[in-house]
Amino acid sequence: MEGSYFFNALAALFILLQLTTHMNTCSAARPSPNEAYAEFIKTSCRTTTYPQLCTSSLLSYASKIQTSPKILADTALSIALATAHSTSTAITKLSKTQSLKPGEAAANPRLCGGLRRLRGRAPNVHTGNGTP
Repeated sequence: MEGSYFFNALAALFILLQLTTHMNTCSAARPSPNEAYAEFIKTSCRTTTYPQLCTSSLLSYASKIQTSPKILADTALSIALATAHSTSTAITKLSKTQSLKPGEAAANPRLCGGLRRLRGRAPNVHTGNGTP
């Protein structure tokens, strides 16, 4: 009787070990949602001019973007506009505090004006109501 109990316990332990190993193998074969979202972003960024910058800028938004091309584009546009705004602000501050050469001083208003126009068009592009 004792041998039978030991054999049954050993068999149950072996089956449990097999199931656990099989479940780990199954779960390892399927990427987690976050991994799939990150892979979507990496794949999408491969076609851009600066894929590494694109990927590093968007990866922190993976759970928001998921696998939606529209949300990816909206997020990328928002990041680009925020960066353009901070660049414009920094250039304006720099031009007020530094003595600029004549060519630099002439370029600054054109650059900042272009960035302001880009920011002004952003709501139309973002919502799809404007012309590209």
